[in-house]
Amino acid sequence: MTIYKCFWRSQKHLFTCQFLGQRRTCVAGGRSRLTAVTTATTFTLRREPRPSPSSFIPVRFFAISPTVPSTVNITNECTEFSCKDARDIFEQDFKLYNEFISEIESETLMKEVQKYFKGLRYEVDHWDDAIHGYRETEKSNWNEDNSKIIQRVRETAFTKSASSQLNLVHVLDLAEDGYIKPHVDSIKFCGNVIAGISLLSPSVMRLVHVEQKNIWANVLLKPCSLYVLQNRVRYEFTHEILSNETSSYLGNKVQKSRRISVICRNTAE
Repeated sequence: MTIYKCFWRSQKHLFTCQFLGQRRTCVAGGRSRLTAVTTATTFTLRREPRPSPSSFIPVRFFAISPTVPSTVNITNECTEFSCKDARDIFEQDFKLYNEFISEIESETLMKEVQKYFKGLRYEVDHWDDAIHGYRETEKSNWNEDNSKIIQRVRETAFTKSASSQLNLVHVLDLAEDGYIKPHVDSIKFCGNVIAGISLLSPSVMRLVHVEQKNIWANVLLKPCSLYVLQNRVRYEFTHEILSNETSSYLGNKVQKSRRISVICRNTAE
């Protein structure tokens, strides 16, 4: 039996089932019933308030995976590879940590960055034409709680042999209809490691080899996760965040709403 996790209004719930493709129900606090309708890799979560059995509230689709410790590299659990060559490269130069931060830590980050974004319009085009529907800022000063989170990112993503880290942290706010086009970050401005925390919404990052287009990977980025691109994956692959028109993982649609990423980089080598 496998345990699957989901979040309903910031509350964690567990679903258990022997195999996917069935309807499973659990009781939440004795006042309502949560029902998961699963397919191969996604589920629709609904809440059924008692005593009105016919009242259902649909929720967005979320991709699911077996529960794992946050300190374990779970690339194979949340990454779709085109071929063995892609898998070999990513096992060496890509890391993904689910639940890297807690829901409370996510809220503290959001509270601080929201102060800047409040009242700021989303831009249509980026200066290098890489992003559509975004707001962004760079921050060097964080409150005490968030400084600890940023430091944990740096300690996890950057080895002692890496070049010095950029003091400015890039915060990117992507609208629900926003997306990031395929690109490779300029080698003039940052080094061999890019590490980002994902907030608010699940999304799919697609990475494609610059020269060999048949070598690619789709990565499911869940809220509160941390991804780390380094070396070959950082330099030899374009990366993008798919729009809702094309966003899918293992053949199943992943609906993205507003998404914020908090990104740390090191200096150019």
